[in-house]
Amino acid sequence: VQDKSFRLRFLRAERFDVEGAARRLLLNFRLKLELFGADLLVRDIVQDDLTEAERSYLYEEAAFLLPIRDMAGRLVLLRDMSVSQKFPSFRFFFYSTMAYSRDEETQRRGLIVVSWHVNCSMRQWQPEVSRIWGKALAAVPVRFEAIHLCCNSLPYRAMFAMFKLGASLTHRVRVREHFGKNQEEVCLSLQRYGIP
Repeated sequence: VQDKSFRLRFLRAERFDVEGAARRLLLNFRLKLELFGADLLVRDIVQDDLTEAERSYLYEEAAFLLPIRDMAGRLVLLRDMSVSQKFPSFRFFFYSTMAYSRDEETQRRGLIVVSWHVNCSMRQWQPEVSRIWGKALAAVPVRFEAIHLCCNSLPYRAMFAMFKLGASLTHRVRVREHFGKNQEEVCLSLQRYGIP
């Protein structure tokens, strides 16, 4: 907490709203305590603090940063559910977003998330993910400028609705849903938002 650059991450995530940044910082430490325990509360989380299964998720091709930023210069994280249908743990989410937040450009411009559910079954949907998601989004020092949920299957609309219900109003208005008959239609829909 004494590190100025650490506090600056939270201020930038809240567009320099001091009360909002303080609230986010408090939520961050509460979530960190809940996920990692009191022993790790006072230091940065590193890969060794993750379980073997959580570390293996780092090397899957299911979640990765695009090599180029979007048209506004924001980092784009793609989560491809057609490659791996297992959800990462919230410990992994906390670790990875804290790592993304170290990048000054991401602090300033925010992060775009594309969740790709094209040609996937509904088997991997877990209702508890929707309930916890809002708490996690509000606690990390990254401003999620947009969350794009993409699919070509109508049953996903219910899952997307559950996701939005779990998110705060701030995050809910940033969610965009992209439906199409096939992968090409969904990609075209994304390109209208400046995503390569």
